[in-house]
Amino acid sequence: MLRTQRNTKPYPYELAHDFHAEDGTPVSWAPNHPLDWASEESEKQLLQQAAVPGASTATASHMTLSQDELLLAVAVGSNIVIYSVEGFRLVETLKDSKETIDVLVFGWSSQPSEYILLSQSMADGEVQPTIVLWHLDHDGKDTQMVPSPNVDLLAVSLSGIDTVIESVSSEMPWMQKESVRTALATGLTDLLSNTIRKYLLLERKVIYGTFPSQCFSSLRANVSQRLFCYLLNDKTTIEVFDMKSKKVVHRLVGHTENITSAVPSPNMKLLASVSWDGTVRIWNLENGECMNVLGSFEQQLWAGDWSLDSKHFAFTGGAGQVFGYRIADGTRVNEVFDIYPEESGSSRSIRWSPNGQKIAMCQEGSKLMIWSPWTNEMKQLWKWKFPRGINADFEPDLGDWIDGGSKLIFNYHVYKSYVEVFDLVQNRKWLFSGGRNIKSADQAAQHYCFSTKRQMMIILCEDGVVRAWRL
Repeated sequence: MLRTQRNTKPYPYELAHDFHAEDGTPVSWAPNHPLDWASEESEKQLLQQAAVPGASTATASHMTLSQDELLLAVAVGSNIVIYSVEGFRLVETLKDSKETIDVLVFGWSSQPSEYILLSQSMADGEVQPTIVLWHLDHDGKDTQMVPSPNVDLLAVSLSGIDTVIESVSSEMPWMQKESVRTALATGLTDLLSNTIRKYLLLERKVIYGTFPSQCFSSLRANVSQRLFCYLLNDKTTIEVFDMKSKKVVHRLVGHTENITSAVPSPNMKLLASVSWDGTVRIWNLENGECMNVLGSFEQQLWAGDWSLDSKHFAFTGGAGQVFGYRIADGTRVNEVFDIYPEESGSSRSIRWSPNGQKIAMCQEGSKLMIWSPWTNEMKQLWKWKFPRGINADFEPDLGDWIDGGSKLIFNYHVYKSYVEVFDLVQNRKWLFSGGRNIKSADQAAQHYCFSTKRQMMIILCEDGVVRAWRL
């Protein structure tokens, strides 16, 4: 995300620091990369693609892959389009009652033949987002769908508006103008449409809350098991929801400022919450009790992640630092590591590698780092370079470790979108960049999924097309 005025100039891909092998050998490009997905070469390498219905008139805002990698869900405005990953075959369209869905993630299901999809959305004027649980069958079809009424809402609205205008025209003759009639009918149509959609959602489980994560990979971990958590409107209270019983099982209270991340341990016994109040709280998911409070660190804390063995937790501070703790005794792994001494800045995403030996972080200042928590060393540094005289800054969005931790995915936007993959073992990288005709940052989708089974990178492009390439 850029931290300055929107950047609409085509800055070249140039780095101040790039990845390298342990012996210092510079990273090399994978064959046919870098790849611009609007180019002819991109079309040659393309495995499959699908134009998302409605993406030409509404923003395609989010995309997620089911845990078995068989279904792909794409949020377009207030709709969710479900595809079969095999061939990108369209199988279902879900309709929310809100204006825009901004978060989408597949959750845990007790039935092997069922999927649970969670969406977060908020309409204009509302202060609290809603999370909707959608139930899909093994083919991706909606199992709770109530047929929408086959009614021409605009015709109904015009009829009703004409009655109103006729009754008040003597006192308000200006209402007889066609422009007024059309505006009133359009407003009434929107009201009727939203009311019908809200009614159709009554059979579904709707939660009033916000997903508590700045990092989508942490969000995915949050809902991958039976329990998941969300924040209430005060942003300091967590509720833990059981997807099997469809009930809230714990309410976690204790933080005094906004919670920025809440991550369950891989063994689902603990939950760590990170907050601007300068503390990290460790909660017992069995009884909802707070087991330990780390800090205060006298700075805003932003993001955190667990080691795969659930024994250690690392988190970042707003002063450009990262902390690692042993949870059993609440002691530090080592001294505080200053992420980048020359430049301080917050880090909103952090991911521990599957083998527990490395931690990846993105930070303001256009940087991505890979750090060893055991030796307190920076192993890798990636940093964008802007032309001289350009005072711009962004924080890359960290994806996840893939292929057992041998590769790392991240993305960012500088005039156009980029999705980058670094292979730590083979010391090479892939780069998928956005189209050349982007006019603003808002037009460039930055959403992607990686299918491990197919070794396939799936990217939601700014032209409303989902495209897939072999990695």
